[in-house]
Amino acid sequence: MRRALAAALIALGACGPRVQPPPSRLPPPPPPPSTLGWLPAELVTAVRAPGAGAPMIAFVARSPRRPPCVDAALAGVRETLQLQRARDARMALVLVGALDRVRLEACGVETARALFGLAVTARRDGALTIFEGGGGAQIAGFGGERAVLADTAAQVRAILHPARAIGPADPLGPLLPRLSAGALAAITVIDYLAPWTKVPARATTLRLELRPALRAEARVRYADPAAARRARDALAQIRAGARDDAPFALRQALAPLELAVEGAELACELEPLLTAKYEKILPRVLEILAPAGPPP
Repeated sequence: MRRALAAALIALGACGPRVQPPPSRLPPPPPPPSTLGWLPAELVTAVRAPGAGAPMIAFVARSPRRPPCVDAALAGVRETLQLQRARDARMALVLVGALDRVRLEACGVETARALFGLAVTARRDGALTIFEGGGGAQIAGFGGERAVLADTAAQVRAILHPARAIGPADPLGPLLPRLSAGALAAITVIDYLAPWTKVPARATTLRLELRPALRAEARVRYADPAAARRARDALAQIRAGARDDAPFALRQALAPLELAVEGAELACELEPLLTAKYEKILPRVLEILAPAGPPP
């Protein structure tokens, strides 16, 4: 989760009131894609990316040490998702597309050995595959065009066969339009900014595009425009050094970004932070904003 929403978290803590920027350069997202109607109702965070672009699998797919089987096993993957059911819960990974279970199982064993030096075994239990090694286990489940990897069989089943699919009244339901296809997108109702703004937020969203050029935007949704302005003012105090409780790394991350209050949302372009200059600062800022967040 931390890696998945790193850019969003940093941006939300790094927005300060400078000259009002022009409206967002990103086009509005399309309506909710019907392909996400299978999502479980009980979600607090969802990340979606084309191909093997979700952070939990991207580091494997892009590793220069990955075994040759990785490219073949992921060739049919159309998109990937990461799903979280509670703030302290670990993320589950979902692959969507034309999946070859035999190939994925064999490559999982080979990848664990090549990248992590782990001797892993795989055994089947119906639609589940249990990977064991290094003193732990991971469970994969297969159903139609989807494969789920999680810590427990219960987590896998809850995603493949949810008791109730997501609807407009569920926490992430109204945010589904922001989880549009074609780019890395993340939505969450976890409020990472509240300790610093003292203003409760309703949702955080992120969209990151790599082609044809790098584009990234984070948004925080509040109850009304007045609440959004109060949050902005609180962050401005941090930026100006007027808050003794704000770490220096957070102030550093504020420097290159601009903030727009658009209705009840704070909107911030992230590109200035996604450079080598801030490479060493971002992990520290992430720890500040999400100290209790689960590992990826």
